[in-house]
Amino acid sequence: MQRDVHVIEDDSIVDEAASSRFLVKLNLAPLDILDVYGLGGAADFSLDDANYRGTLATLYGGGIRPMLLPLWFFQSDLNVSADLQYLAYTTSDEIAGEDIEARYQEFQAALIIAYKLQGVVPYGGVKFNPITIHMTGVDNDLAGDTNAGVFIGTDYFVTPNVFFNGELSIFSETSIFLMVGYGYPGQR
Repeated sequence: MQRDVHVIEDDSIVDEAASSRFLVKLNLAPLDILDVYGLGGAADFSLDDANYRGTLATLYGGGIRPMLLPLWFFQSDLNVSADLQYLAYTTSDEIAGEDIEARYQEFQAALIIAYKLQGVVPYGGVKFNPITIHMTGVDNDLAGDTNAGVFIGTDYFVTPNVFFNGELSIFSETSIFLMVGYGYPGQR
């Protein structure tokens, strides 16, 4: 993931942030129209111009994904859902003999449109995902330059339970997301 950031106290100080992430997602669907999920894994964080190269850190988060359309009593291959998510992690680096921690927090609200075509489910949407980065040891906290973005992706079902996923996000961040998933029999 790459993203342009600026110092909150001074918009003229800008930098490019980068992060590599490895996530495990546990998804539960207590209702046909609602997914609740937790995220765990590892992430790093770096700032290009500031020469900050954070350590590998524990990433955690979670979210909910309610289906907005079709309603539970109406069957359709087209569905519209929302996704509300939170991610956080803290990395550290030593710069000029001083330990500096970066506390990364990301909130996301997305609207997703998907269509089922036999074993393939293409989707796309818009998202609002502001980030804040609190830097200890310095007075400059950071925020993302652009908070709105778009994404496209697809799920490819190898069997009814095993699938591959690929997703591309642009504008608010530039990222590529790849996933392998398994859904237990009886889940949608």
